[in-house]
Amino acid sequence: MLSCAVKVPEERLSVGRRRGFARAAGRRGPRSSGVSETLSDNELVKRARSGDTAAFRVLVERYGKKAYWTAYNMLRGHEDAQDIAQEAFIRIHRFLDRYNPKQKFSTWLYQIVVNLSIDALRRRKGRGSARLESVPEAATDRPGPAEEAERTERREKVREILDSLPEQYRVILLLRDIEGLPSREVAEILNMNHATVRWRLHRARALFKETWESRFGLESPVER
Repeated sequence: MLSCAVKVPEERLSVGRRRGFARAAGRRGPRSSGVSETLSDNELVKRARSGDTAAFRVLVERYGKKAYWTAYNMLRGHEDAQDIAQEAFIRIHRFLDRYNPKQKFSTWLYQIVVNLSIDALRRRKGRGSARLESVPEAATDRPGPAEEAERTERREKVREILDSLPEQYRVILLLRDIEGLPSREVAEILNMNHATVRWRLHRARALFKETWESRFGLESPVER
């Protein structure tokens, strides 16, 4: 499970990328004192642009888990998800000057994570299905053994159906129904108009329901 910051396996990065992320994570360069975690994302980006590594570190701590879980839900691999989350923050740090403050920082992050994940999925084609790796669940009240087994079985079924859907529908369901993002933000992340997202979401839910009921004969867990 991710710690508060995205952990970078440095031996897998080039020298330039190691240095870039080291600066981003605050391991090099001057540190700023007294960066408040209550500062807005835009203010943190503004400070990070000026070389404030502590401000960027707060952004990583604030959104590291979100980046990881989004990538994990798309790629189904712990190491792959870590790599995507790390690469996303490396790119964000590299292109801070391109950030548009009229856009939510989280939306920009989702755009990068989703695009990197889609690229990874396309590279993976032809190599067979990815092995589903063991990964800790997000912190919740621990259920009893029977309930936990039922939840695990249901999660595996949801993942199986999601993986069977075409990419354009899988991404829509992930962002809207799993991440819980508003459809207008999903449209911005995917660079689509709102009407297209709503139509694809409707189609994705219908495909999910049809596939679920044909395989398991049970009521689909996605909302209709």
